[in-house]
Formats: sequence, structure tokens, C-alpha cells
Amino acid sequence: MRWEGEVDKEQYRKVMENLEELQESLTLQYKEFYTVREVLIASASASFTQKQRNILRWLAENRLEGLVYTVLIDRLSVNLDIPKSTIRWNLRGLRESGLIMAGDREHKGIPVRLTVTGELIVEHLSGLRVDTEHI
Repeated sequence: MRWEGEVDKEQYRKVMENLEELQESLTLQYKEFYTVREVLIASASASFTQKQRNILRWLAENRLEGLVYTVLIDRLSVNLDIPKSTIRWNLRGLRESGLIMAGDREHKGIPVRLTVTGELIVEHLSGLRVDTEHI
């Protein structure tokens, strides 16, 4: 006869085995996810021009602090020594690719910022990698 609160050792052993199998499965899936993520980011990054890569890095390094699109064009042009028209064209491509958020003709005054995808691309361009070896 078992008393209330007494542990069934066989049931406990089975639960622990199942938890270990689940942990191993999750670890494998986590590593596979980050491998796929890195491949997708690398392939997406390959399609950007060097100017777009430089702009993304500059945006990440300088953390914008509320700069609107037109002011950012001026600042990038001076800091990267690139004509305003070229900056404007490249920023448009980055916005259309979903790497930056910025105002447009209908929504003026929205500060420019990197999207989550943009931040991931910058991590890749900067050579930062998620370390999955400890998993």
C-alpha cells in the first residue's frame, strides 16, 4: 500500500527519461534552426550592394536617436561621403526590403530604425554569430 505523497519510482524514472529525450530533441532543433537562420541571412546579405551594407553598419553603430528620413539622408551623405541621391536610392531599397522602418510621403516624421531583420543582417555583416556550441 502506498501512502499519499509517496513517489512511484518506476513512473518517476519514465518521466525523467522522457524529459531527457525531449531536451535532446529541443537541442537538436535549436541548432538546426540557427543553422537555417544563418544560411538565410547569408543568402539575403549577398544581394545587397556594398553601399547598402555600409549604410546598415552605420545605422547600427550610430543608433539614430530619432532621426527622420530626410535628416538621415543628409547625415549619411556627409559621414559616408556619398551623394544624397545615392543615399536616398539605397535607403529606399533597404526600406522596401524590410530592413529599416522610416516615414514616407503619407507618414512623415517617423524616425528611421533598423527592423529585427535589419539587425540580424547587420549581425551577419559584422561577423557576429550565435554560438550554439554550448547547447
